[in-house]
Formats: sequence, C-alpha cells, structure tokens
Amino acid sequence: MGAVAVQFSVSVSFVEKLLRRQRTSGSLAVLAPRSGPAPLLDAVARDTLVACLRQQPDVTLDELCV
Repeated sequence: MGAVAVQFSVSVSFVEKLLRRQRTSGSLAVLAPRSGPAPLLDAVARDTLVACLRQQPDVTLDELCV
C-alpha cells in the first residue's frame, strides 16, 4: 500500500479507504456530494443581503443585523 500511495502522491490512509470502499461496495466511483445543513435564509432574504453587501461591501455583521 505504501508504494501505491507514494506513486500517486496520496496518503496510505486514503489508499486504505479506497480499498475498503471497493470491498464493501464493489466500486471505486466518486461518492456523491453530501448535503450540509439547510440554509437559514430564504431566497428573498439572500437577495436582500446581497443587495446590502453590494451597496456597502465593508458593512459589519452588527450593522447588517440592524
């Protein structure tokens, strides 16, 4: 495993994880991206925030909260 890791400039643990994935799933395909937490702002709030930041790019978080 060490030689493979050196050949492809990756860590040994990465090679181990790939081998484990191949054993369990039978595939080395890239995993689907995981989604994070849902956004706290809806589309209207995001648009409002973007507009405020375009008007005053150096605004502080405290000023935005007002």
